[in-house]
Amino acid sequence: MNTTSASKANKILFLNTLAFTICFFVWMINSVLITFLVDKFEWSQWSSIEIGYLMAIPVLTGSIFRLPVGILTDKFGGKPIMIGLLLLSAIPTFLVSYASGFWPFAICGVGFGLVGTSFAVGIGYTSIWFPKEKQGFALGLFGMGNIGAALTAMFAPKLLTYLTDGGSNIEGWSTLPQIYAVVLVLMAIVFFFFAENKKPENSSKTLVGMLSPLKEARVWRFGLYYFLVFGGFVAFVNWLQPIYKNVYGLDRETAGMYVATFVIASSFVRAIGGYISDKVGARKVLYFVLIFSLIISGILIIWTPKNVAVYVTIIILLGCVWGTGMAAIYKHIPDYFPQEVGVVGGMVGVLGGLGGFVSPIVFGYLKDGTGIWSSCWILIAGLSIVSLIWMHAVVNKMNRVKVIKLGFE
Repeated sequence: MNTTSASKANKILFLNTLAFTICFFVWMINSVLITFLVDKFEWSQWSSIEIGYLMAIPVLTGSIFRLPVGILTDKFGGKPIMIGLLLLSAIPTFLVSYASGFWPFAICGVGFGLVGTSFAVGIGYTSIWFPKEKQGFALGLFGMGNIGAALTAMFAPKLLTYLTDGGSNIEGWSTLPQIYAVVLVLMAIVFFFFAENKKPENSSKTLVGMLSPLKEARVWRFGLYYFLVFGGFVAFVNWLQPIYKNVYGLDRETAGMYVATFVIASSFVRAIGGYISDKVGARKVLYFVLIFSLIISGILIIWTPKNVAVYVTIIILLGCVWGTGMAAIYKHIPDYFPQEVGVVGGMVGVLGGLGGFVSPIVFGYLKDGTGIWSSCWILIAGLSIVSLIWMHAVVNKMNRVKVIKLGFE
C-alpha cells in the first residue's frame, strides 16, 4: 500500500467514521427526547410499552434497510449512497419538531431511523480501501462512530434544558430535532466535497449474484453474534436510562452521563478489538466475548449492586466486551466475503439492528412479568449461551474435518 493510497484510505476512513458518528448521534435521539417529553403534554401521556416502541422504531428502520443499502453501496460505491442517505434522513428528522402524539413520532422515527443504515455504507466503503491485514483495525476504528450515542446521551439532555429555559418553556424542545437535521445536511456537504468514490470489483454482478452469499449458514451465525453484541449495545443505550432512574433514583442528566460511559467504552474498544482480531484471529476473540457476556449477564440476573458506581463499572466492562465482539465479527466478514462486504455486512447489520429493536420490547415484557428490572439480563444470558454453543459446535466440526483430511495424507 503506497503512501498516496494510504493517505486516501485514511481520509475515507476519517470521513466515514465522522458521518457514522453523526448518524448514530441522530439515530439515538429518541432515547433522550421521548424520556423528556413523557407526561409533559396531553399528547405525550405514553405508556411504558408505547415508550418502548417509540425508542425501538428508528432502530428497526435502520436495521431492516441495511441490506438494501449495503447492496446499493456494493453497486454504486459509498460516496453517493452516504450523501443521499444523509440528505434524505434530514427531512423526517426536521419534521419531528412538528410531531405531537404517538403516531406522528412513530412515523418520523421510521424516516430518520434510516440513518442507522449508514453502518452498512461505511463497512463496505471502508473495507475496499484497506488490505486484508489492516481491515480489522480499520473497521474497528470506523465502528467507533457508535460514540455518537454517547454524544446524544451527554449533550441532548443539557441542550434540552437550555432550549426549554430550564423547563419553563417546554415548547422549546422542538428546536432540538431541527439542530440535528442541520448537522446531517452539513455532513452531506462535507462528504460531497472531500470524499472520493470507489466500487468493489463485483459491482457489475446481478442482484441474484450479489445475494448469493446469504445462502451460507455462516452469515446467519455472524448475524446471531451481532444480534447479541450490537443489539444488546443499542438496547441498553435506551434501557439503562430507566434503570438508573428507577433503580438508583438518578436525575436525567446524571443518568445520561452514566449511559455515555457505557457507550464511550464500547466505542473506543472497537479499534483495539479490531487490532487484536487482526493479530490473533477473530474466532479466539469471539470465544472470549461470548464467555464474558454470559458470565456478566449471569451475575446481574441474580445480583443488583446497591452502589451505583459498582453497577456502572460492571456495565462499562460489558460495553468493552461487546465492543470487542463487534470488531471481531466485522473482521470475519471481509476474510470470508471480500467482494461482498456491503451485502454480507448489511445482512449481519440487519440482524444486529433487529436485536436493538426486539430486545427493549422483550425487556419491557420481562419487567412487567417479573416486576424486577434485572430480568432484562435473562435475555442476554440466553443469547450468549446459544451463540457460544453454535460457535463451539462449528469449530469442533471444522477441527474434525481437518483431522480426517490429515488422516488421508
